[in-house]
Amino acid sequence: MNPSVFLLLLHMFMAGAIPMQYGKIANASADAPSPSSWSDCGGGATSLTVNNVKVLPDPVVAGKNFTLSLDCSTSDQVSDGTFIIQVYLAGIMVHKQTNGICEEHACPFGPGPVNLVSNTNMPIITPRGRYDVKVTGLLPDGLPAICADIQFSVV
Repeated sequence: MNPSVFLLLLHMFMAGAIPMQYGKIANASADAPSPSSWSDCGGGATSLTVNNVKVLPDPVVAGKNFTLSLDCSTSDQVSDGTFIIQVYLAGIMVHKQTNGICEEHACPFGPGPVNLVSNTNMPIITPRGRYDVKVTGLLPDGLPAICADIQFSVV
């Protein structure tokens, strides 16, 4: 994740542009963080069906590495395409990136099961709270490749 985005968020928190309650983001729980959750938003219209999502550790710890793993299946052979990852905190997009599917996973793959894994360092300056992540993808012909909505907490 881009550290400058988090510095901007920190500035926004301090300026009061993002609602805070007792030093926490207004939509963050005062109790223990909620476990990660997910849904496949492809509605059967994507090449990849998301069967399970794992976030480890759960919750994600600022300043540490974490792993996002999507267990998927496909009835097609996938040899190219793009992933678009959009990250939101308190309803504000804080990060967006586009990667080639084959940059993240050995291609071609499928038909059959496929595990898409991303190992990332969560910067120490990451604001604590509940994050919403939208993962979408397109095949070279413009058809949808994947759609997943993922929620996780950062502590």
